Amino acid sequence: MFVQIDPEPLGAASLAQVHKATLKDGTVVAVKIQHPKVKKHSFVDIKTMELLVHGVAFVFPGFQYKWLAEETKRNLPLELDFLHEGRNCERVQRLFKHFKFLKVSRDLGKLYSEMIFAWNVHLIPHPGNVLVNKTADGTQIVLLDHGIYQVI
Repeated sequence: MFVQIDPEPLGAASLAQVHKATLKDGTVVAVKIQHPKVKKHSFVDIKTMELLVHGVAFVFPGFQYKWLAEETKRNLPLELDFLHEGRNCERVQRLFKHFKFLKVSRDLGKLYSEMIFAWNVHLIPHPGNVLVNKTADGTQIVLLDHGIYQVI
């Protein structure tokens, strides 16, 4: 599949890192790589968070952060599932195909600010998750990383 993968990552985050690679046909792509132990350790992290949040809530009844453990338990496995992310990417590509100013990447990234579109909400907004390209026709927004969306 690849003739070359750059050993130095272009970027790294808590769950994965991105490397520049070249396909056999010469196409340059970005490859998102998850450390082999991240998924296993994430389940330990979730259990630890649940225990801590419930323990603190027992001692301090006003501590209202059980929702945080529940959200993490529901969403972290989705963020670690790159096949799920690929399906989200394909769905968003279909939803936005008629917008010439918008490109949905299949390779990497996230979204700059919370977006609501076609009854979907992108749930991981931060500046590293959107690119802006100058084109002959103006400006093109490139949406990256499709790990977690919420259908509304």
